Amino acid sequence: MDTKTDKLIKCKVKLDKQLFPKDKMINNGEFGIIAMQVLDTLEGEPQINKWGNIIVKGNMIELKDDEVYTITAQEVNNDKFGLQYELIFMFIDIKLNTKKDQFKFLNKILTEKQCCNIFEKYDNPIEILQTHDIEKLCKIKGIGVSNATKIIDKYEQSKDYSAAYIELDNYGLTNKTIEKLSDQYNSPNVLVQKIKKNPYILIDEVDGIGWSKADEIALKNGMGEYSVARTQAYIKYFLQEEAEEGNTWSYMDDLLDSIDNIIGYELSQDTLIQSLKDLKEHKMIWTNKDQDIIALMKNYKLEQNIAYELKRLNEGNNNIHIKNWKEKIKDIEKQQGWEYTEEQKLGIQAMLENQIVLITGGGGVGKTSSVAGMLNIIGEDLCFAQTALSGRAACNLTEITEQEGMTIHRLLGFNPENGFIYNKKNQLNVDGVILDEISMIGGNIFYKLIQAIKTGSKLIMLGDTGQLEAIGIGNIMHDMIASRYIKVVNLTKIHRQAQKSAIITESKKIRESKQIIDKNFIGQEIRGELQDLELDIYDNRQQTHKAIIKHFKSLLSKVENPFDIQVIVPTRQRGESCTYYLNNLLQEIVMNTNKQGLTIGDKNPYTLFVGDKIINNRNNYKTLNEFGLETPIFNGDLGVITDIDFNRQIITVDFNTKGKILIPKNHLLYINLGYAITTHKLQGSSSDYIICGLDYSHYTLLNKEMVYTMLTRAKKYCVLCAENKALSYAISRSGVKMKQTFLQHFLEQFNNINKEIIAS
Repeated sequence: MDTKTDKLIKCKVKLDKQLFPKDKMINNGEFGIIAMQVLDTLEGEPQINKWGNIIVKGNMIELKDDEVYTITAQEVNNDKFGLQYELIFMFIDIKLNTKKDQFKFLNKILTEKQCCNIFEKYDNPIEILQTHDIEKLCKIKGIGVSNATKIIDKYEQSKDYSAAYIELDNYGLTNKTIEKLSDQYNSPNVLVQKIKKNPYILIDEVDGIGWSKADEIALKNGMGEYSVARTQAYIKYFLQEEAEEGNTWSYMDDLLDSIDNIIGYELSQDTLIQSLKDLKEHKMIWTNKDQDIIALMKNYKLEQNIAYELKRLNEGNNNIHIKNWKEKIKDIEKQQGWEYTEEQKLGIQAMLENQIVLITGGGGVGKTSSVAGMLNIIGEDLCFAQTALSGRAACNLTEITEQEGMTIHRLLGFNPENGFIYNKKNQLNVDGVILDEISMIGGNIFYKLIQAIKTGSKLIMLGDTGQLEAIGIGNIMHDMIASRYIKVVNLTKIHRQAQKSAIITESKKIRESKQIIDKNFIGQEIRGELQDLELDIYDNRQQTHKAIIKHFKSLLSKVENPFDIQVIVPTRQRGESCTYYLNNLLQEIVMNTNKQGLTIGDKNPYTLFVGDKIINNRNNYKTLNEFGLETPIFNGDLGVITDIDFNRQIITVDFNTKGKILIPKNHLLYINLGYAITTHKLQGSSSDYIICGLDYSHYTLLNKEMVYTMLTRAKKYCVLCAENKALSYAISRSGVKMKQTFLQHFLEQFNNINKEIIAS
């Protein structure tokens, strides 16, 4: 085991001896352990061992005996081998001897005008930059002392990436992308080798690069149009795109049709067969016996592994034996002043008697209350962890059960360097795990969680089949229910108190595809004994954003905190009732926009002010809190800006569940205004006051699950602003797809039901 210190070194080194692997030379990007002779120390103080070298380990570039390398490494103490250095960055010094290479490099870090002026004045400008000769730089037209200093700083910051800048000049990658990927691979040389060998890795590695862009780069740089490499790249891309839509397997005919459309009918049968054969031999793809179903092997294995982990947990010993639980329920009912429904009692019994239980049902049926009842019965002697995908859903658990809820990442102790602390080898020391909002969970994170639950612990899951589907790989909740292998309790009876809420009763109708307005109804009305659902219905989609603004202003006068009001609509950037357009309008109502703000983005710019409500749209595991401690933020986290450092372009955001977090400049593009957000972003959470917007500009997303999810996000009051025909259309159709997955069939095997599809 390694213990890292805070000591870093940067040195020029030469290969002394390769210690691992012993049987072959290290290729680009492979892990190795090597002894290196230190030629020159640039930073830090390397500790030379008794053999006159240092031991370096990590993913290396291809090593040669006579080559000089520059490395950056961190000192670690290994329990067995003592002091070593873990590689952070490694590259071969590029000579930049030709004017062509020098121009390519400098053109990446300077303006075109600066670059041309430097080469007009000097034959070897790199030498001037290496010696930090400000005086010579100032002799160039348009460059003063300040600019000269900045140019030297840019050179120093960029010189380690020079090989990648030059070699990837024709690939259309930004400097930031090249630097990020070089850091990711620990070396610009490894990056160059990987991209030149297979430009399609950019699809997975770079945001904004999909098949079309990567394919354009590949073809431009010599990839054969009908080559095996291009065909294989598209097969993997197609299958992964399908998986992200929830389909972990595809019909071979669908894949072949897509290949014909994208690569072309001219692709030879031999090339196609060779491509599939190679992928199968390298265990990249899986096909069934008849060769009519295909999947990425990693996704096939993921669902297979999930099934076996569920089997392990389901067959564990039940360590909770409470004979008088019915009497305890009566005592709890007296204390809380209300009675459980018979369905809830069956749910509590199931949780006590089974190792895995899935409690399903719509809003108001008491899923979480049932869990609270079970926890009260077993008492404080046993430890149950409560978790959910989002921080806000975890907070909801805490409110109802009065026990702490955590995100899955926090529960498993995730950190960006070491991954999950709790895993298959180091499992959670708990008697059970309660997982809320299972409908949101994708395959990968679900697998991480269940691996970390020890045999004999319970897994209790809560979910609502009426909500929007999970985004990502698999169809976990559906497959568990359909397999009949997992104990499922479906709660249908709405609690007496909940029956007073029109939010609950009307959403139940929507869930059952029952219309809540007449087709041609226009007008406003408030429904329910609690008067908690307001309908504002019209026949012109142009009214949606106007109605939302009107109701937002009305609610502002009734609430203490404007951030208790959440506007939700289906789309981010389509029509006038999208989040982008609405956020700018709502910001003007809530904020003083005459003060200094920080403008973000070029295509659809917006400005952030201190006091703004924001939403984070990307996971970042390396953000720091106000005390300098690493505190990750996740996609969907909502917060309020408390400070803006305009010089460094850093904002401080107070997130409800995390405290104040510093958001660095490179993450600002993923911070958006949060007055209006999409329904998907609020799924699994709630707000006291919700204003929903729905019209035909959201046509492709109109379905009953969308409307149901919108309404059930509201705790106290909901306003539904909707174009009448769009609302009727949405309620009449379901957006639930029949996903093509393995998990149901794997679980059915445990019920002795054979399915040919999973025969290998």
